[in-house]
Amino acid sequence: MLQQLAGQGSALAAKHRLHFQHVGVASLPDSYAERLVALADGVFRRLQLSALDPHDLALSKLVRNSPIDREDVAQLARGVPLDPALLRARYERELRPILIGDQERTDRTLRLWIEAYFR
Repeated sequence: MLQQLAGQGSALAAKHRLHFQHVGVASLPDSYAERLVALADGVFRRLQLSALDPHDLALSKLVRNSPIDREDVAQLARGVPLDPALLRARYERELRPILIGDQERTDRTLRLWIEAYFR
């Protein structure tokens, strides 16, 4: 229902230059909800918007590791900037223990990201 009302191409999206998109599956650190950042707090009467902390957002892209995910993380590393020690700590403490799939591959991906984006 929200996608129909405010998804890409909707009248609301055109009016506010913002659209909503459903995300089916995401690998997020265990305590991400405690770090959600309020967006436009108090601007809307019946809508509360939250965003992932930048480090949690980066970690959410780790498992998929597509070219767009890598570019997003590179941009976060440059723009925020991200702290590689915090990224690694959250991964080891909150994401790795709950990962489904090849943990060694994901470990390597994180190492490669840190080498590429934080040197």
